[in-house]
Amino acid sequence: MTKFRITSKEKFGDMPRGTTLIVDTPLSSCDPDKIKAAIKAAGYNKQAQDAYSQAWWKIEKL
Repeated sequence: MTKFRITSKEKFGDMPRGTTLIVDTPLSSCDPDKIKAAIKAAGYNKQAQDAYSQAWWKIEKL
């Protein structure tokens, strides 16, 4: 599994700007579906879960 640290560039729903999450994926890139799953697992609302586009996140490979 590849791990990515993602940090939100903007506020989305109940998720504040600067929120940092860890995404585990078997792929070599940070998959949008895995971003959405990480947001949901962190307990953020539906509006925040719609912020799964890679453009809305600073993505760093760990």
